[in-house]
Amino acid sequence: MELPESRLINNNITNMDYIVNVDDDQSWSLPLYKALIQGNWEIVERIIKQEREAITARLTAFAETPLLVAVKGGQGLPFIKKLVDFMPPEALALTDYFGNTGLHAVAVLGNVQAAKLFVRKKRRIAKYLEY
Repeated sequence: MELPESRLINNNITNMDYIVNVDDDQSWSLPLYKALIQGNWEIVERIIKQEREAITARLTAFAETPLLVAVKGGQGLPFIKKLVDFMPPEALALTDYFGNTGLHAVAVLGNVQAAKLFVRKKRRIAKYLEY
């Protein structure tokens, strides 16, 4: 069964506007992904402090950011809050290939407290989202 064509095309040009350079040393990306899934804040913090681009990096084949990986990995509110504190406001609006933001993910998972955190922490997120 083929997916409908619209599911295969991402019309969000802003979030597709990045170039992956295979020559870049991104040896930190797999350890970051694993630490996010495992909830190991010490490793996450060390990596995002050393690698500035890590906080907005696309870590999966579906272009998931560290925030999306942590939320989908079931990390709790304290972990998510620490991660959000490192993020610039516009990073909260970054989407995966399907157009989902961290706010979408917490809403789908029913994590009301995390959704409130996103909105309270960065009220400016609304200007980055298109409904």
